[in-house]
Amino acid sequence: MPDRLAFHESFDSTRATADHPDDHPNLAQAQAEAVVSLLMGRSLSVNNTYAFDSRGMLDLADVVLETWERAKQGLSRTPRARLAGARPFVLHRFRQPTFLAACSDQLRRSDPEARNFFKLSTWQPVDRLPAVRHAFAASLDRLASDGGAHHVPAEIRDHAQLARHLDVLLRLNDYFEGSAEYDRSREARVPQTSVKGYVQHLLDMPADRVSEVAAGHGCPADTALRLQTAVRAKAEETAGPDRQVDAGVVNRGWVHGSGGLDGRDPLLDDQLRELVDTLYNAVMAESACARFEYMSSVPRMDGRDELKHVNSLAMALIQDTVPSEGEQRETHQRSPRMAGMFAAAETVPNLSSAPLRQVFEAYWALMADEERWFAWQDSCAELDRLVRLNRPVDEELREAWESHLAQLQASLPHVVTVERSRLAIPVGADDGRHVQTMALGSLSEADLDRSFAAGEYLGDLARSLGTAGRHGG
Repeated sequence: MPDRLAFHESFDSTRATADHPDDHPNLAQAQAEAVVSLLMGRSLSVNNTYAFDSRGMLDLADVVLETWERAKQGLSRTPRARLAGARPFVLHRFRQPTFLAACSDQLRRSDPEARNFFKLSTWQPVDRLPAVRHAFAASLDRLASDGGAHHVPAEIRDHAQLARHLDVLLRLNDYFEGSAEYDRSREARVPQTSVKGYVQHLLDMPADRVSEVAAGHGCPADTALRLQTAVRAKAEETAGPDRQVDAGVVNRGWVHGSGGLDGRDPLLDDQLRELVDTLYNAVMAESACARFEYMSSVPRMDGRDELKHVNSLAMALIQDTVPSEGEQRETHQRSPRMAGMFAAAETVPNLSSAPLRQVFEAYWALMADEERWFAWQDSCAELDRLVRLNRPVDEELREAWESHLAQLQASLPHVVTVERSRLAIPVGADDGRHVQTMALGSLSEADLDRSFAAGEYLGDLARSLGTAGRHGG
């Protein structure tokens, strides 16, 4: 299949709670957004951070890999080879030779007082146990070197959920590193723009420009200006003598944990976290070579418009930021291509829900069927070509979208629903309490009001930063 990479912010481990029950909407949204991208013919590009420490990613990978292995059994040579080469996930390792080496490195960054401390989310029960973290890292190192079964700390082995995560981690390693010919494990790119770069650009923008950029993305001007003021006040605490933001300080810890938010305005604190979290994920997306799409969505199940507006402002800032000093910035006109929302199931009438395992059984069966697979691939390619064009949604794109929806509904009748030109994926518990929808264009205020979380695709992150000519796709 063509190499079309999508990065999903919903895998962000900081925004998910590891001890939620299996049917919690936090996990359901990440799964549903991933299914949408896969049904549009994309691969999910993940950094080693999210592949290791995102419960949403690990829970999804468990089902994807299990159904994938079962689907390959009993197939003839051609469809089996097609499934063997499938790339639902593509790993991007940052300065580490293998997936397990990257996991070990993050485990060893165990000093909470150090700047490079890696706070564990999915593996939270051992987060503040440095001896266990180092022993676990050593176990992974030995597994990586000789593949044998080695002692895993009891705190991992005897903890039911962590033991399950370890099993998935090792299966993911086999998937990523098992065969180089499938190109599933790659080196990450050094990002052109850091969180500090985005923050500095926001601080440098005149107030009228902030209002203009915000308005173009549906964020109220007063919200944007209030955030700029709050970011400026926060930045002045750590600015250097040249009044530039300290790059070593401006990271997620700046607004999380002991980062120093005073709590006097809880909503503003949440908005600052949302802004910085989204900017951080843009850095992660660029590192993960998300040359096709970057899916940004507000924290799951929060649903406040105040955070959705900030998410939109952050996306606008990403598109408006100068990639490097002295480089001409183009004016990017907003051209909403596609957006989705995560909502209660009743927003789509007559919706039935299929368990996630059944969804992926149908997905692999589609890939194994030569006639349906070719038709699906042709439809994906044409839709992708039109979505990537920097122009408003037009009749040609609408026709391609309707054709793709019809093709999916015919091929996967028990998995997807099409309702008023929207692709709908029911998720969550068996009663279908939640649904992820995707449609052309931007979401209306009514859509925002009835959604728990709203997401927007930012087409070709590297191109939007003016860097498309520097890297291969």
